[in-house]
Amino acid sequence: SYLGADEYDVDTDKYQENVLDTLDRLGVSILWRDNNSDSKGVMDKLPKAQFADYKSATNNAICNTNPYNECRDVGMLVGLDDFVAANNGKDMLIMLHQMGNHGPAYFKRYDEKFAKFTPVCEGNELAKCEHQSLINAYDNALLATDDFIAQSIQWLQTHSNAYDVSMLYVSDHGESLGENGVYLHGMPNAFAPKEQRSVPAFFWTDKQTGITPMATDTVLTHDAITPTL
Repeated sequence: SYLGADEYDVDTDKYQENVLDTLDRLGVSILWRDNNSDSKGVMDKLPKAQFADYKSATNNAICNTNPYNECRDVGMLVGLDDFVAANNGKDMLIMLHQMGNHGPAYFKRYDEKFAKFTPVCEGNELAKCEHQSLINAYDNALLATDDFIAQSIQWLQTHSNAYDVSMLYVSDHGESLGENGVYLHGMPNAFAPKEQRSVPAFFWTDKQTGITPMATDTVLTHDAITPTL
């Protein structure tokens, strides 16, 4: 949204153009792949063909690597070469909405090869778990996200000779892991603890950006994305 957090209104937003609508109108090829809930309305005004659900094996080729039949985020990378080929020479923007570390079942968010920290909390009633076991499950899921990001960058590098490629990673929200008895996320902004409001973000590009070292650690908000995209 162009409105920003302070002015955003969910009831009026559907009548206004968001940044993806603008880019699509200007000829940028847009693709959204989703291994989470959905686009939360961001893609509602664009053709349905530009959105793909990756929460099931219908589209996601990596859903049988764990006993929970969860489809993995890395499955969203499969077949992206076809999208690039179909839009050869055009500007493209690809959104990959990952499952990541969404709780409460953090232990389901990673394959066995990422189970570096043990023991882990294996349940949805987080307050009943020993605190370190909850942290361990969350950290293991972070390792799976690290791998997903690394594979995303590796894929981009395969196209760096033909395109200027870059990647922006940003979490949509933080997560409470029992601090002061609070868990998960979604509390109103006025009451949400910093663990739910402070999120990681980083930008990778294959070219020199001219970004000064002073700017690399600047604290920003999601509102900075739309006007700079």
